[in-house]
Amino acid sequence: IEAQIWNICLNLRKEPSGKVDLSEFNYSSNLFLQRGNEWVLCWTCLNGDRLAFYTDQTKERAEASIIVSFFSTASLKIEDSLITKQIKNGNVCKFRCFIHSPINTYVVAATSDSEMEEWNKILQRMLSVKFSPEEMRAKSESAENLQPLMDEQQTLQIKSYVDIMKTLRAVGLFSKKSVKNKLKEGYLRLRTENDSNYWGKYYMLLTKNSLQYFHLKDKTIPIGIVALTCILNIKSGYIDSPDSQEYFTITSPLRSYSFRAKHIYIVLEWITKIQLALNSIPEPILIYKDFVDAGSQYQGKNFIQYKLGFRTLKHKITGSETTIGRSSINSFKIFDKRVSRNHCKIEHPPGKAPVLIDLGGAGGTLLNKEKIVTSIIRPGDIISIGDTIVTYKVQT
Repeated sequence: IEAQIWNICLNLRKEPSGKVDLSEFNYSSNLFLQRGNEWVLCWTCLNGDRLAFYTDQTKERAEASIIVSFFSTASLKIEDSLITKQIKNGNVCKFRCFIHSPINTYVVAATSDSEMEEWNKILQRMLSVKFSPEEMRAKSESAENLQPLMDEQQTLQIKSYVDIMKTLRAVGLFSKKSVKNKLKEGYLRLRTENDSNYWGKYYMLLTKNSLQYFHLKDKTIPIGIVALTCILNIKSGYIDSPDSQEYFTITSPLRSYSFRAKHIYIVLEWITKIQLALNSIPEPILIYKDFVDAGSQYQGKNFIQYKLGFRTLKHKITGSETTIGRSSINSFKIFDKRVSRNHCKIEHPPGKAPVLIDLGGAGGTLLNKEKIVTSIIRPGDIISIGDTIVTYKVQT
């Protein structure tokens, strides 16, 4: 079915060979744009054959900007329950519109039937000028063949979804006991590798064996689940934008998930809770399994070296972990006003290389001039915290 849909969409996405003046076609109103399992209300502007979607009218940059190659409408069936749950008054038209561009196909819905009719009229007029009658007939025939295939595909997807949910319920994933065992809950913005330009806001729930995310207005059944036993890696990052925000990425064998928060402390709290859950799993595929075994380069006296005034001092690393900070309760106390009371720590997993973990210290923790949250350290690595520079060394 997917192959047939793809071939038909290729015909619908074809552009005319020549250029036509379409500057007379201009129209703007609110439309719901489908992004994954979510419908987002966008201010939508048509200028010629180019359609731009803005999540905020005051923003200059569009959420998406496409060239309209063809469009077709169909009644809202499966999506109806999804879209009405996200709209408070449930006021939405009974049709969805497929807008085909040279690269992709977008699904939109108008705020009312009359608004959908207005878009239908102006898009029809624009396309009749852009394409010849023969080209329009060929595209219309392709669209008629496309709709039954898409309906069948969606029916199969829903059946598959229902079967999966039955199986998950059978193993107790959605039982009351599972909810009671939650480790953390809250709201984060999520971006998957399949949709790199859109961050959707979701309710997140972390249990002892999974990370689940839900629609904001329907927290009964998750729309996505990441099994903790399948997490390969966790790393953090920083978005350099006007509303700069921290994020962390979870990598599984199937895909990567990036979660965004407004502050580094929120990111660190989620990472810490996920790591605690991973540590309680008997055989997880987790971060430390990506770290190298403690080979010959770590054999000897492990210590960190730093300068205090004109003196070079050493601190021997012993035990399972070494905490670093300004507080006297730390294993390694640093006299630096820019260092937090509990800034970072070095963990020594048995048989594994040491791990440097940032604890949310002011200014972060830098390893070889790069900001990290969790990272393996090797002899000769330079750790920067506040105005203090520490070197990790091994004396053989």
